[in-house]
Amino acid sequence: MVTYSTLVSKAEDYATAKDWFERMRQDGIDPNEKTTSALFAKDLSTVTAEELLNWYWSQGYGRGEPLQAAIRSHRTARRVDEAFRIALHYPYLQAAQRLFRDFPVQIRSYLMCVLTDQPNHPDVHYALSVVLMEGGENTEAETHLRAALETATQEKRKHDIEARLRRLNCQQ
Repeated sequence: MVTYSTLVSKAEDYATAKDWFERMRQDGIDPNEKTTSALFAKDLSTVTAEELLNWYWSQGYGRGEPLQAAIRSHRTARRVDEAFRIALHYPYLQAAQRLFRDFPVQIRSYLMCVLTDQPNHPDVHYALSVVLMEGGENTEAETHLRAALETATQEKRKHDIEARLRRLNCQQ
């Protein structure tokens, strides 16, 4: 017996995998993180981060774990700009933090542009604080963490920000 998850995983490309994914949902089977990660591990070179995120969120998903595969896929396709767009919303992911370490100047520039263009963006201060903490710039990171705390709407995000602030205070 072949499962939908196997079909998604074995699909030749993203479009075929997404078709299997959609069929799975139509049959009343809710895809798990492993299946979603398999979908996002496909070559995403023709899919923008905006398209991918809008689709993902429209499905009612919010957990970031499967998006690690999307960040890696965009990196492999040499589309780090698209990986940056995903990391903006999910900076706590290991794949995002590795991206921050590997492209510190580019990600900081990208986030500063987002901050300039959209000063009330709900994720930019949080992402920028993670980038700064990765670079050891804790004083500046604290400023952005405090701004992120003011704009955070999800309890889980607020708790994470508060924990990061406590860690910074312990380091000083």
